[in-house]
Amino acid sequence: MNRAALIAGATLGHLTLLVAPVCAIGEAGQILRDPAVVVFLLLAGLLTLADAPAIGRDDPVGPADRAALATGLLLLATFWTALLETAWRRSHPFGISETCGALAMLGGVALRTAAVRSLGHQFVTAHRAGTLVQTGLHAHLRHPSESGNIAVALGACVLLGGRLAFLPAIALVILIFRRVNMEDMFLRRSHGRAFERYELRVGGLWPRWGDGRDRTPDPSGRPVSLAANRNRCEDRSRTQTYDRTNE
Repeated sequence: MNRAALIAGATLGHLTLLVAPVCAIGEAGQILRDPAVVVFLLLAGLLTLADAPAIGRDDPVGPADRAALATGLLLLATFWTALLETAWRRSHPFGISETCGALAMLGGVALRTAAVRSLGHQFVTAHRAGTLVQTGLHAHLRHPSESGNIAVALGACVLLGGRLAFLPAIALVILIFRRVNMEDMFLRRSHGRAFERYELRVGGLWPRWGDGRDRTPDPSGRPVSLAANRNRCEDRSRTQTYDRTNE
């Protein structure tokens, strides 16, 4: 099958799946007139397109795939719950909170898109040995795609005004923390000291601000910090002074 057709089919299928519960209760016509729902569906479509390069790349093999499936189901549960709440509540004005939710979703989609592009062919669900990517977006976050998922889920809750939807969203966040730990353990086994140094420099789900560390990979393999450089210069200065004193 043509890859473009596969991606288009996946996007259409995803959007159809999203509105299925609303159609089942006969509220599709009403809910699709809600501007918040229209924006949500557009962003959900973009989220599917963000994962398009990875479609058909994985072969389900183990715990990582089961965790990924659970993540997808919880994200879907969050979307469904929020949409059903919107249907029961009827249409409401698109205000400040809806705008903030839309921006959070858009930011999450952008993060996930950038993560997929940054990893290229290494963006897979299964844990496989490969190059430890430390450049681009991964110079600031170790797991940007998971950060994107969190932003998308919470943003959808705010955009659609869902309250009960926060329950599966919180469960999703907890699962994402577990997935991050699983992946870190695998990378630690695969790359050893290189990953440990990377882990010291770069945050997992959000950046580490103000710690004085250089985000670019250090060729020597050691974490670079402003404090370390300053201490090294001071030690060198003291050594030179000591040498001159003893001449």
